Amino acid sequence: MKKSLEKIFNTGIRIVEVRVRNFRSLKSVDLSLNRLTLLIGPNNSGKTSFLEALFAAMGAGRRVLSSDDIYIKPNESSPPYNRSILIDVLIRPIKEDGTFSDTFPEGSYWLNLWRNGIAQDDNDNDFMAFRTKLTWKQESAEYSVERQFLREWISDSSKIEDAEIISEAGTVSAKQLEPMALHFMDAKRDIDDDMRRQGSFWRRMTSDLGLSDEDIKSFEKILTNINEGIVKKSGVLKHLESALGDLYNVMSGEREGIELAPVARKLRDLTKGIDVNFTTKGSQAFPLIRHGMGTRSMASILVFRAFMKWRSLMAKEDAVHPMLALEEPEAHLHPQAQRALFGQIREIPGQVIISSHSPYVVFHADFSLSYAFKSISSWYTRVFKYFPHYKAVFLKVIRFLFIACGSTPSFLYISPCVASTSVATRTWCTWIPSASGRTTVTT
Repeated sequence: MKKSLEKIFNTGIRIVEVRVRNFRSLKSVDLSLNRLTLLIGPNNSGKTSFLEALFAAMGAGRRVLSSDDIYIKPNESSPPYNRSILIDVLIRPIKEDGTFSDTFPEGSYWLNLWRNGIAQDDNDNDFMAFRTKLTWKQESAEYSVERQFLREWISDSSKIEDAEIISEAGTVSAKQLEPMALHFMDAKRDIDDDMRRQGSFWRRMTSDLGLSDEDIKSFEKILTNINEGIVKKSGVLKHLESALGDLYNVMSGEREGIELAPVARKLRDLTKGIDVNFTTKGSQAFPLIRHGMGTRSMASILVFRAFMKWRSLMAKEDAVHPMLALEEPEAHLHPQAQRALFGQIREIPGQVIISSHSPYVVFHADFSLSYAFKSISSWYTRVFKYFPHYKAVFLKVIRFLFIACGSTPSFLYISPCVASTSVATRTWCTWIPSASGRTTVTT
């Protein structure tokens, strides 16, 4: 392997900030990102919209932006042609210890990849920033998407439209984004689908088992012998083989023979039928695809982690920066399992952005950057910085609810907890235990 496991978490770069303008309900949203970033808030508050905006800018298999994605004011039936979607992404080099570097090292993979697109700030520190823009083109009478390098990252985010483009660097190509492409795993993830779907992380890992040509030839000979042995001893298969021989009486061509293969004869086909048995102590063994959605959802996340670790280990130096947008990782999981979930997520290399509306996620996640999304109305989203030192207050609230309910509530809903900037500086939390009506706690 070309890298040690300890080094795959430091890829030489970090996406440090994302600015979104006029994308769905996100009229103006700026978020700083760390290695692990948490987005919390109720349903329809804009969390998924932010993830999809970032996916539109740099996603693996990027979604197509359209006029349907443009922010619309309450009194508008459609967006005006002069309103554009802007998604700006800022990337900085980092050192081996995880701190920011002043420059992209000479000869580094990222410097060679973006050379003409790398710029310097007022302190002569290197950065790479690019803009994804959906705008109306009068000459073609249609919307068009462009991706271009930015020469500056304006500190006043209200003036980002004035940022200068590096015209001589040309457009940002798919090749220049692919090594850090964002992968989006929504709440409907399922290992069963992954094992069947062409192009999934499972399929991409198992498509090449890393065997030598000699090993492949040897194993496929064994598979041929297994097939012949099964057919020879199975009266049913021998009967079917004989019946299918009548194809020669109908179809033109010289008779060569009919062969049944109850087991795939080629290793490349055998991997498509790989099964995983998952057994807990004292229970019967079942294939993973027959387990509940909680187990299958978690397995899908673990396969992604395995894929990214393997890809990083096998890549050239600093050639991969894994990016994952993970929607509701707690979906279908028992609260006890949710507590153990984040130890697994922390092992995912690169950067991870999680969206959730579960209080268990807030309590058990130790993320340095967290944001609360609040839907002001159906057409506008506000984002607040969540301060980790309020976690102790939240834990007191949850203990109070446990005592009040007599047991652990089957479901708790956070809507959302936001650090107020008022003079009183209060934290307002609304909790709704499913079996006990509505409880409001103010601290």
